[in-house]
Amino acid sequence: LAVGAVAAVAAPFVLAAVVFNLALGLMARLAPQSQVFVVVAPAQLLGGFALFLLLLPAILGLWGAEIAAAFLRL
Repeated sequence: LAVGAVAAVAAPFVLAAVVFNLALGLMARLAPQSQVFVVVAPAQLLGGFALFLLLLPAILGLWGAEIAAAFLRL
């Protein structure tokens, strides 16, 4: 139902955030004198926007299907 649709939309973003933060943690561990998290914050924002734009057609298709199904249940 709606919870499954929300999980399907959120899953790529959560997975990308976990992988990206694990990579940042490894970089911070390998180079402790550099402020990795401060330097990479703009790249993380741009990556999130790029992922959103890449997935936007699929998100809108899923949303449209859920809205159509909701109206059919009325």
